[in-house]
Amino acid sequence: MVREFYCAVLEARDFAEPSMEVAVRNVPITFSPDELARFLNFERDLTAFPNLPLIEEGWPTKSEVFQTMLGEDTTILDGSYMIHGQLRPFWRIMHLILCSTIDLKKHTTELSYDRAEFMYLVVVWGLPVDMTSYIYPSVLVEALKTDVQISLTYRVLLIEFLHAMMVPEGANEPKAVPLGAINKTTLSKSLPRHAER
Repeated sequence: MVREFYCAVLEARDFAEPSMEVAVRNVPITFSPDELARFLNFERDLTAFPNLPLIEEGWPTKSEVFQTMLGEDTTILDGSYMIHGQLRPFWRIMHLILCSTIDLKKHTTELSYDRAEFMYLVVVWGLPVDMTSYIYPSVLVEALKTDVQISLTYRVLLIEFLHAMMVPEGANEPKAVPLGAINKTTLSKSLPRHAER
Protein backbone atom coordinates (compact mmCIF):
# COMPACT_ATOMS: atom_id res chain seq x y z
CA MET A 1 0.00 0.00 0.00
CA VAL A 2 2.84 2.41 0.87
CA ARG A 3 4.66 1.62 -2.37
CA GLU A 4 1.42 2.41 -4.26
CA PHE A 5 1.20 5.69 -2.37
CA TYR A 6 4.78 6.64 -3.34
CA CYS A 7 4.03 5.75 -6.98
CA ALA A 8 0.89 7.92 -6.89
CA VAL A 9 2.94 10.82 -5.46
CA LEU A 10 5.48 10.36 -8.23
CA GLU A 11 2.74 10.47 -10.87
CA ALA A 12 1.22 13.65 -9.36
CA ARG A 13 4.36 15.67 -10.17
CA ASP A 14 3.02 18.74 -8.34
CA PHE A 15 6.11 18.90 -6.13
CA ALA A 16 6.16 22.69 -6.08
CA GLU A 17 2.66 22.84 -4.62
CA PRO A 18 2.11 22.83 -0.84
CA SER A 19 -0.48 20.06 -1.30
CA MET A 20 -1.21 17.30 -3.78
CA GLU A 21 -4.17 15.20 -4.80
CA VAL A 22 -3.36 11.52 -5.30
CA ALA A 23 -5.39 8.32 -5.58
CA VAL A 24 -4.41 5.07 -3.91
CA ARG A 25 -6.58 2.05 -4.73
CA ASN A 26 -9.17 4.39 -6.21
CA VAL A 27 -9.43 6.42 -3.00
CA PRO A 28 -8.73 10.13 -3.54
CA ILE A 29 -6.33 11.55 -0.94
CA THR A 30 -5.13 15.06 -0.25
CA PHE A 31 -1.53 14.83 0.92
CA SER A 32 -0.18 17.98 2.55
CA PRO A 33 1.43 19.22 5.78
CA ASP A 34 -2.02 20.41 6.91
CA GLU A 35 -3.56 16.95 6.31
CA LEU A 36 -0.68 15.30 8.18
CA ALA A 37 -1.17 17.72 11.10
CA ARG A 38 -4.91 16.99 11.12
CA PHE A 39 -4.19 13.24 11.10
CA LEU A 40 -1.60 13.58 13.91
CA ASN A 41 -3.99 15.86 15.81
CA PHE A 42 -1.75 18.84 16.44
CA GLU A 43 -1.56 22.46 15.43
CA ARG A 44 1.23 23.47 13.10
CA ASP A 45 3.65 26.18 14.16
CA LEU A 46 4.26 28.13 10.95
CA THR A 47 7.00 30.15 12.65
CA ALA A 48 9.06 27.01 13.36
CA PHE A 49 11.78 25.30 11.32
CA PRO A 50 11.66 24.49 8.34
CA ASN A 51 8.89 27.01 7.50
CA LEU A 52 11.06 30.07 8.04
CA PRO A 53 14.53 30.21 6.54
CA LEU A 54 17.35 30.26 9.04
CA ILE A 55 20.15 32.74 8.58
CA GLU A 56 23.30 31.19 7.17
CA GLU A 57 25.45 33.06 9.68
CA GLY A 58 26.00 30.90 12.70
CA TRP A 59 24.65 27.79 10.93
CA PRO A 60 26.47 24.67 12.20
CA THR A 61 29.30 23.46 10.03
CA LYS A 62 29.50 19.87 8.89
CA SER A 63 32.51 19.32 11.13
CA GLU A 64 30.60 20.66 14.19
CA VAL A 65 27.74 18.24 13.56
CA PHE A 66 30.02 15.24 12.91
CA GLN A 67 32.30 15.97 15.88
CA THR A 68 29.34 16.46 18.23
CA MET A 69 27.87 13.11 17.27
CA LEU A 70 30.99 11.04 16.64
CA GLY A 71 33.77 12.64 18.69
CA GLU A 72 36.39 15.35 18.38
CA ASP A 73 38.86 13.16 16.45
CA THR A 74 36.42 12.49 13.58
CA THR A 75 37.52 12.87 9.96
CA ILE A 76 34.81 14.36 7.76
CA LEU A 77 34.45 13.29 4.12
CA ASP A 78 32.23 14.92 1.50
CA GLY A 79 28.92 13.18 1.06
CA SER A 80 29.61 10.79 3.92
CA TYR A 81 27.06 9.09 6.11
CA MET A 82 27.51 8.46 9.79
CA ILE A 83 27.56 4.83 10.85
CA HIS A 84 24.99 4.20 13.60
CA GLY A 85 27.36 2.06 15.69
CA GLN A 86 29.99 4.82 15.73
CA LEU A 87 27.66 7.47 17.17
CA ARG A 88 28.19 8.55 20.77
CA PRO A 89 25.70 6.70 23.05
CA PHE A 90 23.32 9.67 23.47
CA TRP A 91 23.13 10.27 19.72
CA ARG A 92 22.72 6.55 19.01
CA ILE A 93 19.62 6.47 21.24
CA MET A 94 18.29 9.74 19.75
CA HIS A 95 18.75 8.31 16.26
CA LEU A 96 16.89 5.12 17.23
CA ILE A 97 14.01 7.10 18.71
CA LEU A 98 13.71 9.46 15.75
CA CYS A 99 14.35 7.02 12.94
CA SER A 100 12.95 3.64 14.02
CA THR A 101 9.59 4.51 12.44
CA ILE A 102 11.03 6.60 9.61
CA ASP A 103 13.30 4.04 7.98
CA LEU A 104 12.93 0.49 9.27
CA LYS A 105 15.81 -0.88 7.20
CA LYS A 106 18.49 1.74 7.87
CA HIS A 107 17.77 3.09 11.34
CA THR A 108 20.41 0.84 12.94
CA THR A 109 23.02 1.09 10.19
CA GLU A 110 23.46 4.62 8.88
CA LEU A 111 22.53 8.24 9.47
CA SER A 112 22.42 10.72 6.59
CA TYR A 113 23.95 14.12 7.09
CA ASP A 114 20.55 15.82 6.59
CA ARG A 115 19.02 13.78 9.41
CA ALA A 116 22.10 14.34 11.60
CA GLU A 117 21.88 18.10 11.01
CA PHE A 118 18.16 18.00 11.84
CA MET A 119 18.85 16.21 15.16
CA TYR A 120 21.66 18.68 15.92
CA LEU A 121 19.39 21.69 15.34
CA VAL A 122 16.60 20.23 17.47
CA VAL A 123 18.68 18.86 20.34
CA VAL A 124 21.73 21.14 20.56
CA TRP A 125 20.10 24.40 19.44
CA GLY A 126 16.63 23.60 20.83
CA LEU A 127 15.06 24.70 17.56
CA PRO A 128 11.25 24.30 17.47
CA VAL A 129 10.14 22.18 14.50
CA ASP A 130 6.94 21.86 12.50
CA MET A 131 7.26 18.11 11.92
CA THR A 132 4.69 17.99 9.13
CA SER A 133 6.67 20.56 7.15
CA TYR A 134 9.72 18.35 7.67
CA ILE A 135 7.96 15.07 6.76
CA TYR A 136 6.09 16.29 3.65
CA PRO A 137 9.14 17.22 1.52
CA SER A 138 10.99 14.14 2.79
CA VAL A 139 8.22 11.94 1.41
CA LEU A 140 8.34 13.80 -1.92
CA VAL A 141 12.11 13.32 -2.17
CA GLU A 142 11.73 9.65 -1.27
CA ALA A 143 9.10 9.21 -4.00
CA LEU A 144 11.70 10.25 -6.57
CA LYS A 145 13.93 7.39 -5.38
CA THR A 146 11.24 4.68 -5.27
CA ASP A 147 12.44 1.37 -6.64
CA VAL A 148 12.61 -2.17 -5.29
CA GLN A 149 16.08 -1.66 -3.80
CA ILE A 150 15.30 1.08 -1.26
CA SER A 151 13.36 1.10 1.96
CA LEU A 152 10.17 3.12 2.04
CA THR A 153 10.60 5.81 4.66
CA TYR A 154 7.77 6.82 6.99
CA ARG A 155 6.15 3.45 6.28
CA VAL A 156 4.44 3.10 9.67
CA LEU A 157 3.12 6.68 9.60
CA LEU A 158 1.91 6.35 6.01
CA ILE A 159 0.12 3.05 6.67
CA GLU A 160 -1.81 4.67 9.52
CA PHE A 161 -2.44 7.82 7.44
CA LEU A 162 -3.76 5.76 4.50
CA HIS A 163 -5.98 3.71 6.82
CA ALA A 164 -7.41 6.96 8.23
CA MET A 165 -8.13 8.04 4.65
CA MET A 166 -10.08 4.77 4.20
CA VAL A 167 -7.67 3.13 1.74
CA PRO A 168 -8.51 -0.61 1.82
CA GLU A 169 -5.96 -3.29 2.70
CA GLY A 170 -4.89 -5.67 -0.03
CA ALA A 171 -5.64 -9.38 0.38
CA ASN A 172 -1.94 -10.30 0.47
CA GLU A 173 -0.80 -7.53 2.85
CA PRO A 174 0.07 -8.23 6.48
CA LYS A 175 -2.61 -7.04 8.89
CA ALA A 176 -0.21 -5.76 11.55
CA VAL A 177 2.75 -3.45 11.18
CA PRO A 178 5.92 -5.35 12.11
CA LEU A 179 7.56 -4.07 15.27
CA GLY A 180 10.90 -2.32 14.86
CA ALA A 181 13.85 -3.09 17.14
CA ILE A 182 13.17 -0.26 19.58
CA ASN A 183 9.47 -1.19 19.82
CA LYS A 184 10.29 -4.88 20.45
CA THR A 185 12.64 -3.95 23.28
CA THR A 186 10.11 -1.60 24.86
CA LEU A 187 7.32 -4.17 24.50
CA SER A 188 9.42 -6.98 26.00
CA LYS A 189 10.20 -4.82 29.05
CA SER A 190 6.68 -3.47 29.53
CA LEU A 191 4.76 -6.79 29.28
CA PRO A 192 6.26 -8.28 32.48
CA ARG A 193 5.60 -5.03 34.36
CA HIS A 194 2.01 -5.00 33.16
CA ALA A 195 1.55 -8.64 34.23
CA GLU A 196 2.75 -7.78 37.77
CA ARG A 197 -0.14 -5.36 38.24
